[in-house]
Amino acid sequence: MSDTSSATSQPPESSEPVGVMARAIDQLAALVDRVDPSQTASPTPCASWDVATLLDHVVADLPNFLAAAKGEEVDWSEQPPSVAPDWASAFREGGDRLLSAWQVAGSSEPGIPPDLVTAEFAVHAWDLATALGERSGLDPGPAERGLAMMQGMLQPSMRGSEAEGKAFGTEVSPPADASTYDRLVAFAGRDPRWSPPTR
Repeated sequence: MSDTSSATSQPPESSEPVGVMARAIDQLAALVDRVDPSQTASPTPCASWDVATLLDHVVADLPNFLAAAKGEEVDWSEQPPSVAPDWASAFREGGDRLLSAWQVAGSSEPGIPPDLVTAEFAVHAWDLATALGERSGLDPGPAERGLAMMQGMLQPSMRGSEAEGKAFGTEVSPPADASTYDRLVAFAGRDPRWSPPTR
């Protein structure tokens, strides 16, 4: 890949894989931007993460995905450094660099499928929106593509507890009236019925 500053291709269609990935990044960027400093210690659906830890994780995801797209090896278990309180600007800048990588690649597919990025950021958009009490209005497109991606690639060996270092828990049965996001996070091992504890 060449320098991302030389990207000249047109933005992808919003329904195409890279376009849906862009929507997933934009959606999560908007949520990150709305986090108030008073909310950073709030719990999230990820049992061991508060909002600040979740923000550090999604910011670190971006350079990791960029490196993976270039074919580089990534240590996904490495603890990301905190960029607090500049999560919003760091996420937007990292998202722009990642999207530029696909534009620069042109017909050469980067080393990871865009739907993998979409799945990650759709799940974490739900995590953050739920922690902030803003679950309504999430874009269903990233959840639909993300769920299809995970159903095709998630192996039983990838599931387990956080103590075991597993990113995905045991699949949860979603409610009968589950939304696309409920089904996505239930497949990822989240409880779609989770809500912040009342004070």
